[in-house]
Amino acid sequence: MEKFIIEPEAKVEVIDHADVLVAGGGPAGIAAAVAAARAGTGRVVLLERYNHLGGMATGGQVILIPSLSYMKTMMIKGVMLEAVSRLKAIPNGYFGPRREIMGSDDPQCVEKWRPYFNMTRDGYVCYGGYTDPEIFKIVLQQMAEEAGVKVYLHTLACKAICVGDEVKGVSFESKQGRNAILADTV
Repeated sequence: MEKFIIEPEAKVEVIDHADVLVAGGGPAGIAAAVAAARAGTGRVVLLERYNHLGGMATGGQVILIPSLSYMKTMMIKGVMLEAVSRLKAIPNGYFGPRREIMGSDDPQCVEKWRPYFNMTRDGYVCYGGYTDPEIFKIVLQQMAEEAGVKVYLHTLACKAICVGDEVKGVSFESKQGRNAILADTV
């Protein structure tokens, strides 16, 4: 039995070019892509291996969005805080303490939220909550579309395309086979 095979050299088609290319549409990737597009960086492309955005928060059904705050200090801001606000505006999209009670040490508030994992810490109510992962997928897709981000789903980033020490793009596998996208910033 052979331990290795040799694959033939292949020409990989470059199907797109971006000013900013983000590999991975989890919470960090979607935040990076939306923020870059809103900042006016030009064409932003986001590659995601699955059929949806949100990573473990959606596809993995890790429905807890914890520790957005500690005491009265907001720890998470920006795009993800906006996503939480959008979820809260949708019936059954989000469940957790209201932002107005963030940091409260009122015993009644603390006792109300103590049974919910990570909604209290050190005797204070934390801002965080639970989300419906299917609604979260929709919210994140809408945010990407509104920002003008071009999203490629079912694209598994395989290899950085480098020129010297600089990353200039990504080759990926999709239902169409192997392709590549080049970018000014990856």
